[in-house]
Amino acid sequence: MKSEAFHIKPTQQETKQNIDSYCLINNQDFIDDKGNPRITNDQDNRVMARAIPNKPSKHMTNTQMQYRFYIKMDNNITIHNPIVLASSVKDKKPFDFINNTCKSGSIFKEVSQSIFDKYITFLKTKNTRWLNAAQRELK
Repeated sequence: MKSEAFHIKPTQQETKQNIDSYCLINNQDFIDDKGNPRITNDQDNRVMARAIPNKPSKHMTNTQMQYRFYIKMDNNITIHNPIVLASSVKDKKPFDFINNTCKSGSIFKEVSQSIFDKYITFLKTKNTRWLNAAQRELK
């Protein structure tokens, strides 16, 4: 038998290649088999959500890969809405000097699979009801 058959722990480069990066519909590099808009480069600024492979299950019979889910958040810990280009003054949050000056414009935060699925559906359909449902579940 070849020694490659016993390769258990993936290298850091192999794990990085398995990161699933999602974006807003019509900004994608390709659409996966589930109809989700995806991007090949994980560092692209169009990436709105990521699914990163986690440790496999402890049970030998469970062969499904476990994932950790991340979505893009704004400074005030609201889910990023890439559709809104300009908002009215009444929609803006109160000015927070630290968040607006010292922190970057957005971060990726780990969320549950339920919130992640709702956000991916929003990115796929542009229906803000899914975004609102994800935001409600986040709180």
